[in-house]
Amino acid sequence: MPILLAFLLLLLSVLPAKAENPKFKTSLQVNYIYTASGSSTVKQNFTVTNLTSKYLSSNYEYQVIGPLPGNLTGRDAKGPLTIQTEKLNEATTLVRVLFNDVVAGINRSLKFSLTHDGPALFQKGETREMVIPTLTDYSSVSDYSVSLIVPQSFGVLAYSSPPPTSHKADAKAKTYTYIYRDNLIENVNIQAIFGNFQSWGLRLEYEIPNADTRSRQAILLLPPDLSSQKIILNSFSPPPENVYADPAGNWLALYNIPAKTTQKVTILGQARLIFPEDFSSSVPNSSKISFSAQKQSPPEAIKPVKTELYFETFSESSPDIRLSWDKPAQIFPFLCRNTLIHIKNQGSSAIQHLPLTISSYGLNFKLEQPTVPIIPPQGTISIPLSVCATISELLDPKFLTISADNAKVTYNVPAQSILLFYVIVIVGFTLIIILAAAIAHHAWGIHFQKHPRHSHLRRQGQKS
Repeated sequence: MPILLAFLLLLLSVLPAKAENPKFKTSLQVNYIYTASGSSTVKQNFTVTNLTSKYLSSNYEYQVIGPLPGNLTGRDAKGPLTIQTEKLNEATTLVRVLFNDVVAGINRSLKFSLTHDGPALFQKGETREMVIPTLTDYSSVSDYSVSLIVPQSFGVLAYSSPPPTSHKADAKAKTYTYIYRDNLIENVNIQAIFGNFQSWGLRLEYEIPNADTRSRQAILLLPPDLSSQKIILNSFSPPPENVYADPAGNWLALYNIPAKTTQKVTILGQARLIFPEDFSSSVPNSSKISFSAQKQSPPEAIKPVKTELYFETFSESSPDIRLSWDKPAQIFPFLCRNTLIHIKNQGSSAIQHLPLTISSYGLNFKLEQPTVPIIPPQGTISIPLSVCATISELLDPKFLTISADNAKVTYNVPAQSILLFYVIVIVGFTLIIILAAAIAHHAWGIHFQKHPRHSHLRRQGQKS
């Protein structure tokens, strides 16, 4: 759920509600009713009970932080209620509800309801997520509960914080109702995610024997992301040399196993599995975890000796991407150099269909693979990149910027990287001039040998 949306919902939280006199007690039951389109309506059912026969309650007040919800209306047994609002400051509004009737007598109760527009849900793929604001001060009410009512088409409740106290299904209305009562925490919103999947903690244990007198490499088979499961790997103990995906889509971890030892590896994470059953009837079953992307795993890959699923709060961390480039020592205008871009997934969940963006000045480049299909958790993948300098900006400063998701890195290419080209050009021109001069000198020599100059001496006689 985006932070901004959660923040706005928090601003809609109701501040301490209060009756005019402390000689009353108030119970509040709130229904958040969602439609199939994702919109919601909030209905707050109040019960104000007299604790003494000396006082009467003629109105009810509460404060709202942020903008007032839309379509705010109220009713009691005698019909619509008058609602007055008063701006206390830029952020807070006082809402005053005027009762149509006054109930006198000890332990006599007045019931009324308020209805207004509720927060919209956030849909991502096949999942629907919603954040329900709660009271900021529970001392204002003696009894408080929240009911979340959703269409059955939303799927099962896959995640809830806090978990609901109880739930029920209405076959006629085709809705699920989830009730939160005893485990609510003041000023802490309810977060719920719906979809036909379940989330559990995941523990994998491997044992890799090496009876050789030399160390050897071992490949561990990890559960990949599939249409029926989403895997998040939080920690490797000990850490692997690398985690990568083979062409078939299998996730593999590479380890160096010392000689004459049995290496134990423990991997912790979470597993989100797809199920058609209701969440309350699902029981963790490690046999539902698939370790092969296409039922074709490498024969040398080692499977865990123990796979354990257990109930745990599911949290999905954003991928942390680190980019690097093997910048060549020298770059030439015409001869492109083959280099590598390295993409490290430092997060706990896989990155799929990651687009790469390259921008540069003074350089020509060719990216062999503009989209990376998948990078497993803690995995690294290398993408070929050919690069050469442009002729038009040969003397200008150069740079190359690589972007992927929220990661970005810029490499400056100093003049020294083109220095060898200048040296080659200068030396080349010098050699050409020297060679041309030598050839010309040699040609003139041959010419003079073939065509020698003849001197004609003329004798002049003297008369006697």
